Amino acid sequence: MLGVITVPVSYKINSKKDDLELEGTINLDSNTLFITTTCSDCRIALRSNEIKIELKWDGNEETLVLTKQK
Repeated sequence: MLGVITVPVSYKINSKKDDLELEGTINLDSNTLFITTTCSDCRIALRSNEIKIELKWDGNEETLVLTKQK
């Protein structure tokens, strides 16, 4: 079992269809990453067909693509 890891993680979140672009660096806390934001129209996930999340930490890189189920 892996121990609890706490490292800085850089993130970039964007959507092709909508004007969504978030980026920054936060610390991984107890193996969990919490990214919070506020917006005036928070229905982005319902409008967008794809949201891309890029994560970089400690020399590693991962890209997640979230797609809307039909």
